[in-house]
Amino acid sequence: MYSPKFEYTNLMVKDLMSIERAKAIVDILPIPADVEKQLRDRARLKMTHYSTKIEGNPLSLEQVSQIVQAKRENSRIRAEEEVRNYWDALSFLNTARKLKYPINEPFVKRLHTIIERRGTDRGIKETSYRGPTPPGTLFAVYDAETRQPDYIPPEWIDVPQLMMELIEWINSEHELPTPIKAAIAAYQLLTIHPFDDGNGRTSRALASYILSTGGYNLRGFNSMEEYYFADLSGYYSNKWGSRFYIMKVGTLPKVYHLG
Repeated sequence: MYSPKFEYTNLMVKDLMSIERAKAIVDILPIPADVEKQLRDRARLKMTHYSTKIEGNPLSLEQVSQIVQAKRENSRIRAEEEVRNYWDALSFLNTARKLKYPINEPFVKRLHTIIERRGTDRGIKETSYRGPTPPGTLFAVYDAETRQPDYIPPEWIDVPQLMMELIEWINSEHELPTPIKAAIAAYQLLTIHPFDDGNGRTSRALASYILSTGGYNLRGFNSMEEYYFADLSGYYSNKWGSRFYIMKVGTLPKVYHLG
């Protein structure tokens, strides 16, 4: 089974203590019901905005707000689809938390389906892990500046086994602090890179679900995606170093957002 290797630093321990203090305050803070709803709605809006913005979505927070409030349309530009999809994914996770959905492979695939669906296909159907690349090509993450391979994910044939082991670890790990567990799960999903696209958004959404089901929902007031965006250089340096990556397809390099 998957067994992560990591170590605590003094700063990590200090930050965990700060998280616990903030969590205790939020849990007992008396807030009027209407204000509480406004804070939750605002946090969900920020989660949608910042998670898609990390991947290069150009829409502003105000534009994101207008999109999620507008009537659904079958034809949307890609940036609007990304926003609507992530908003829907957060709705799915909120329902899943209330109904205590377990984290398993169908759950992760369904989450990815919502995040990556296109156009008029709004149904829920399970996506598949990435498959083989054409002969003589390499599925790799390339640095956008140096054009050199920055990271080569596991071969596609190994993805199902690696995902099975990750899911087993998530469900069997009960000793680690929840924030550490969520971070490791997100990092490992990115390492496996199980899907052709949408891995970044899926990993962040999964981390949020692990936090919320582990008692760190913070009453729905918190947006981890905003925190990631506040230290974007640090986030990218821990996601193989640069904002844009090149995945070599055939003989033609093509720039992709990793997520």
